[in-house]
Order: sequence, then C-alpha cells, then structure tokens
Amino acid sequence: MIRDLSKTCKTARREGLSSRLFLIIARSRKKGGESSMAEVKASMGGTVWKVLVKPGDVVEAGQDVVILESMKMEIPVTAESGGKVVEVCKGEGEFVQEEETLVRLEP
Repeated sequence: MIRDLSKTCKTARREGLSSRLFLIIARSRKKGGESSMAEVKASMGGTVWKVLVKPGDVVEAGQDVVILESMKMEIPVTAESGGKVVEVCKGEGEFVQEEETLVRLEP
C-alpha cells in the first residue's frame, strides 16, 4: 500500500497537481489477485461540498466525482480510472478524513 501511495504522489506531481490534492485509488483484491473494485479516496480532510455522481452512473477517467471544501477552497476529486459507480460513501455536508473512501467504482 505504501508503494502504491508513493507512486500516486509521483504521478500527481508529474501531471502538475499539488501533492496535497492528489487522488488516491486503492484497489480491493479478490482471491487470486484479480481487481474487483476501485475506491476514490479523499487526499485530505475536509467537508463534502458536492457529490457529482450517483450509483449507476458511468464515469470516465479524469471525471470529477466529488468536490471537497477545505480552508475555504473547493477541491475537485477525480476518478483515476473509469467505471460504474457502485456506492457513494459520503454525502454532502459530511466531514471526511484523509484517505477515507468517497466513491466505489467497478470496472
């Protein structure tokens, strides 16, 4: 997990994103190592200002899915990979901690 996080930070910096605002994607694994679901996670603590997707929506890589508000700034959280929204884990107005799951996607 630490190596994946480090790789994500480097990717975010390479693409010109602040390392504090990068998107963390964690893959849950089925037995045998097969990828089953992607989780879009908060890169920092804040309040969910707006949820832009609902279960059943199909999102593309790079699409904004949630907007966080922190320190009077709006911070868009984008999906790193495309897929179908299975679950929206946090609603508008809820506070989230760093690395807390916001949305679950299936490929």
